Amino acid sequence: VGFGIFTPFGLAANSTNFNDADPNLTKFVSRFAGTRVRLESYWFQPTLAYKLKDNLSIAIGPTFVHTHLELEESFLNPLGYDDGLKFGRTAAPVVLPGLPVNEAAAIISRLLPEGRSRVAGTANAFAISGGLLWKNAIKKMNIGLMYRSSVVNHLTGKASFAFGDKPYALEQYVGSNFLPNAFPNQSITGSLPTPATYGVGFSGAGPMGTHLSFDVRMQDYKKFKDVVLNFPINEDSTTLANIALPAQKVLNFNFREEWNVAFGIEKPLNATTTVRMGYLFDFSPVVAQSVGPLFPDSDRDSFTIGGTKKHGNKEFTFFYEAMFFRD
Repeated sequence: VGFGIFTPFGLAANSTNFNDADPNLTKFVSRFAGTRVRLESYWFQPTLAYKLKDNLSIAIGPTFVHTHLELEESFLNPLGYDDGLKFGRTAAPVVLPGLPVNEAAAIISRLLPEGRSRVAGTANAFAISGGLLWKNAIKKMNIGLMYRSSVVNHLTGKASFAFGDKPYALEQYVGSNFLPNAFPNQSITGSLPTPATYGVGFSGAGPMGTHLSFDVRMQDYKKFKDVVLNFPINEDSTTLANIALPAQKVLNFNFREEWNVAFGIEKPLNATTTVRMGYLFDFSPVVAQSVGPLFPDSDRDSFTIGGTKKHGNKEFTFFYEAMFFRD
């Protein structure tokens, strides 16, 4: 029987290196695609392993999963693109009544301030892990299988919106409450799927007293196709005028399956010293359309070295990994 706490899924990226009042030319150029993301998925896993035979054992681990997600980005692009135009069409009947909607939207979008949105939520869910290990004592070979289930995290949290404390061109016509009323801070819900993981590994005796290992893992990131955020106070479900939030916002990532292939070799130099080296290729799940501030990822090659030194009843272990992202 064992118990472990670990984070199979997690990332953090922060490109917010500006103040809202800074000139646009000094701000992060991709801020409207995202500036900050944090994902922390903690797995609390008790595990029960049982030896069926001297050379065969199985394990199962029911797991409690706690997940935290935070997303930050700029919106209302003042250059008249995308969300600025969309909001302009929403606000056109109020700000410029009688003018054709698209003409009014083009004018309004260029008079807007740059906004900032922040979404944060947590979820609790259950998952399961399993494993199998078979050993061949004669050939000194081990074969292992592992499985970790997918999880759909049902998030609850807050969405907040801010527009800085500087006056903007449209404010003199609509007042200071116009934009906060259009983008009200509110409690939200959402869903975040994380993929299942499948793995198979081999290890055994190699030449010159070495020990070799090889494993392949696949993570089904196709389940991470999109993240859905639900806004209860939205343009459809309220009698309030000028609400600009949709009922549902879908962040499309459209990921593919991820593959890891790894190889390692271990060599005892003497009774107290062991050295190791290895290589891992990571086939990224992030497709070209999804590469950006939130997921700045690509295929990776990793090279590792390490070693262990025993001293009395103590062991001192170190490792170093050099990771190279492919263009």
